[in-house]
Amino acid sequence: MIKATSADKLRDVKIGPWQPGDELAILDCLKASFRAYSTADRWRHLFLDNPAGEPIIILGRSGDMVISHQSAIPRRFRVFGKEGIVGAQLDGMSRPGWRRKGIKTIVAEEVRRIAVERGYLAIYSFANSQSLHGIVKYQHRRAIALLPVLVRPICPIRLIPRLCHRLFRRLLDGRQARETSRIADSSIAGPLPDYSIARLEEFASLLGWNKPAFDNQHTELFENAEGIPPITLIRDARHLTWRYTHAPGCPYWQRNIHAAGRLQATVIVRHIFLFNLRLVLLMEWFWRTGGRAYARLLLRDAIRLGKAVRADGIAAVSMPGTLTRKLLKQSLFFPVPEFLLPKKSILTVGPETEGTTEVWFDRSNWYLTWGDGFVV
Repeated sequence: MIKATSADKLRDVKIGPWQPGDELAILDCLKASFRAYSTADRWRHLFLDNPAGEPIIILGRSGDMVISHQSAIPRRFRVFGKEGIVGAQLDGMSRPGWRRKGIKTIVAEEVRRIAVERGYLAIYSFANSQSLHGIVKYQHRRAIALLPVLVRPICPIRLIPRLCHRLFRRLLDGRQARETSRIADSSIAGPLPDYSIARLEEFASLLGWNKPAFDNQHTELFENAEGIPPITLIRDARHLTWRYTHAPGCPYWQRNIHAAGRLQATVIVRHIFLFNLRLVLLMEWFWRTGGRAYARLLLRDAIRLGKAVRADGIAAVSMPGTLTRKLLKQSLFFPVPEFLLPKKSILTVGPETEGTTEVWFDRSNWYLTWGDGFVV
């Protein structure tokens, strides 16, 4: 229900679900809000082709113009042994001239109402520093943790000076903020391109890497993977194919290890030049219970690929207190201090089921990788 005060401000605004044909108007709103440029095909892939079901997309319109947008993409989660749908809130926005009028809150409440009707277990998002306050105050979510990035230097002689140089620029003249603002905080803008992809293709093929492909073996592998925390996106073959194989441009590479007639471990990586750093990103890395040795072999292969393309480092995401993080640190991955992160992304979550909700707010209960987002 729109309050009278809000209705006075927004009397010409109509709130309702998206309709086929709205794609270009939504993209125009994204461009105005995030300076994000994308295509209708990318939007359809991200929102409509999602294998977990129909998305919730609510728009605020003024005439033919989309002025606000909120969404929840259904994603299949396993939460303490129970499978259900959790909504990933993507690209919440209002045009610059329509901000601070309450419209974003109204649109978000409609998304949440529908999510509760559909039985979603929770809604989560990755918020930037600017949007965090509004999300926590008005959208019934709590901040859990800063995205926990770890880096293993491949060439410390290059990586450490570049990180220090970025820190000094931030302290001296604020150029850091201006540069990072050019990277859109929008899922629709991803996956960000790799401008050295031809070179990576050459080395990846020589070193035995392949373009991603998934089947029931990967579904079974994740079901029996070691050390997966109790709150996780289910990485079955359908999801992985949608997320990686069918992603626009598909900048990803994969290696599998088979032994004893079964898939034992898998890893997915990509290369990217970002914030003046050449990085290999560890998108996914999981292995069968008892297959830790195979996991380490794949990690060594990823490091070898990084050395071949002269990357500065290999970066991973893993929550504190998890087995994955422990093994990464054993392989000389170091947590990146908050003050060195070029951009900050904070996991927020709002449980929508009755009963114990505190388990959602313990960061060690979450299994996260780069693959849980969409920008890279």
